[in-house]
Amino acid sequence: MHSPTLATECRFGSLSVSIFFFLSGYGLICSYNLKGEKYLKGFLIHRIGKVIIPLLTAYAIYIPLLKIISNRGG
Repeated sequence: MHSPTLATECRFGSLSVSIFFFLSGYGLICSYNLKGEKYLKGFLIHRIGKVIIPLLTAYAIYIPLLKIISNRGG
C-alpha cells in the first residue's frame, strides 16, 4: 500500500470483521443454549425474513442505479 493511512484502515477493517464473526458466533451459541432444538427448527425461516429479504431489496435498488450511473459515464 502506498498510503499509510489506507494501510492502517485495512488492518483495522480485518480486525473488526474478525471481532464481528467471533461475537456473532458467540451470540448464536448463546441463543441455541437458551432455546435448544426449538432454535434450530425456526432458524432458516427466521433468517429469511432478516437477511434474504433485505438483501433482495438492496439488489432491486442497486442494480438499476448501477445501470443508470454506468450509462452516464460511458
